[in-house]
Amino acid sequence: MPASALLVPARALLVPARALLGGLLLLVALAAPAWAHGIFLELREEAPGQVVGEVYFSDGSPPGAGSWSAFRDPEQRPFARGELEAGGVLRFRVDSPGPVRVVVEEPGLHRCQARLVVQEGASSIPTSATPAASPSRAPLAGSHPPRGGVPWTRLLLGLGVIATLGGGLTLWQRRAAPPSQ
Repeated sequence: MPASALLVPARALLVPARALLGGLLLLVALAAPAWAHGIFLELREEAPGQVVGEVYFSDGSPPGAGSWSAFRDPEQRPFARGELEAGGVLRFRVDSPGPVRVVVEEPGLHRCQARLVVQEGASSIPTSATPAASPSRAPLAGSHPPRGGVPWTRLLLGLGVIATLGGGLTLWQRRAAPPSQ
């Protein structure tokens, strides 16, 4: 068997390998900026009837500005609205227990939402009561896993898209290439 017959299959494997390597390099180059553009919201009931939320990007930094709206599910009209405070914090009071949905919109065209079931509304608290809940111990309800976590779903989806594009490009190149003799 001549050596040139062995080189043809090796060249056929080189093209998909280059496409895959190029796709992986592109993924690495674009991964960090893509994750930094996700915006997330965590909610907690700080005291009976007092809801506090914290908005942040995937890298943990707070947005510079933004607005929020609070809804009672399934109502379409917000019962509270406001602008984010410094550090991406929002606060509002809820009069009665039940589910609350908060939607945050950031000027950079980012949007997120989270739900929280309020255990006690502000109207059910006696006026002499003092809040017993500690903000550091309050459970969080949010739109994102704890900070610092790797978004595996997005990573795997990105790898799948890159692999599909690389395979499609390789197939297109093979069909466009003149037949070898």
